[in-house]
Amino acid sequence: MNTQDDEDITPDTASPLKMATDIMIEQKIGKLTINGEAIVTQVNKANTDISTTSSTQPGLTDSETGKAVYVKVKYSMGNNTPYVKGVYADRYAYFDDGDYSATLKNSSVLKHGGLTALEVGDEYALKGGLKVIPYVEIKNTENKIFKDKDGNSNKKDQSVLAAVKVKLTF
Repeated sequence: MNTQDDEDITPDTASPLKMATDIMIEQKIGKLTINGEAIVTQVNKANTDISTTSSTQPGLTDSETGKAVYVKVKYSMGNNTPYVKGVYADRYAYFDDGDYSATLKNSSVLKHGGLTALEVGDEYALKGGLKVIPYVEIKNTENKIFKDKDGNSNKKDQSVLAAVKVKLTF
């Protein structure tokens, strides 16, 4: 909980949250691993990191409560670890990921109105802590915020991304 005095703050010193709670879980069952997280936040629109009511979040007040859920299930098979990941974030959920949190300024999903994402991929482990991770991610939003394949102004409420990440752990 935030006990910051609302009357003696400036936008640069205001806390981005009035309240937040977070529950994280990890369960390993043999080669199966389940990770999960659930958050509930109450945003403070006085903070400079929170999107403003006029430009990105119509109707946002400092008492709006946001919720988000993350679940990842993966199964280890030698050097391969296939996985499925799901994310749900409502329009007021505040956390530090610009790909999903619409309350962050300069987020890639401003005004999404609520977002769900499904990612399917495989973590392929190489030597020396190097992993190659091909994946496909599908994002669905309440509002139409994604440009069509030609970059035209015909907005869509779904985005499909196929990509390969390279991860080095040391």
